[in-house]
Amino acid sequence: MNAADTMHLIAEVAIGFTGFAGIVGALGRERLRADDPHLWLGFWTMIEFGLATLLAALLPSVAFHTGLADSAGGAARLTSGVFTAWLVAHLVLVTPLFVRARRGANWSRGLVTLDVATFLCLLTAFVSQSANMLGRGFESAEGGLLLGLYMLLMVSGFNFALLVYLMLVSAGGTRR
Repeated sequence: MNAADTMHLIAEVAIGFTGFAGIVGALGRERLRADDPHLWLGFWTMIEFGLATLLAALLPSVAFHTGLADSAGGAARLTSGVFTAWLVAHLVLVTPLFVRARRGANWSRGLVTLDVATFLCLLTAFVSQSANMLGRGFESAEGGLLLGLYMLLMVSGFNFALLVYLMLVSAGGTRR
């Protein structure tokens, strides 16, 4: 399987995650209130990561075919640059919202583990995309981009698990 086929497959999976988030949002819309920041942020972050993964998976093809990049490797490096800029914006703008929302919350060890795993995936994506953008550390620029896309898919999976868990907990009224 070549990199382009893999990126299109990743785009399909990202659409699936975003669709699942939409279903969860439709079924639990009364619980997705702005006054419950854990659910609200989890829901919108799920949508954000699904759309970001979709964009990052399809952007190399668009960049190559529109002439923004002269090779598949150049298109992957360009996408890594856009991906890195998005990650920085997410970390600067969204992470403080999560920190504020979780301040004083009683989190189980499993949820803390999920937060740490999410952070490590985001850190790996940031480092790999920064290196790929600069042409360092990867024999293939497409391979470097794919590593970041896999990390985003993992974060989407973690976000989906967290969102479903929080929806179930909010329905029962207790957090374990």
